Amino acid sequence: MIRVDLRLADGCVESLLMEGHAPTDGSVSVVCAAVTGIVRAAVDALLERDRTNDLRVTADAPTRGRLSVGVANRDADRQWLLGVTDVLVTGLVRIAQEAPADVTVGIERN
Repeated sequence: MIRVDLRLADGCVESLLMEGHAPTDGSVSVVCAAVTGIVRAAVDALLERDRTNDLRVTADAPTRGRLSVGVANRDADRQWLLGVTDVLVTGLVRIAQEAPADVTVGIERN
């Protein structure tokens, strides 16, 4: 089971915690690959923006199957961050709807 917890502040991602793996049939889990692809693409975009803008991003993957991300100074590029957040949330919710036994998504909105 993959669990993704998102905390949004004023519509923008403030933090993300992803833990776990989707079950496999002995090979690769398509669900796990889909979740990982969406999250990693968003995190890579956030980290790139951190290098070129005032957005501040921390990311840590201390063990296999665990990733935590924090985003600070969200007002620095709010419109861009709203777009990234929308794609991230929409993609994750869609996968969780299609594979509820494998993925859960929690969203806290402030």
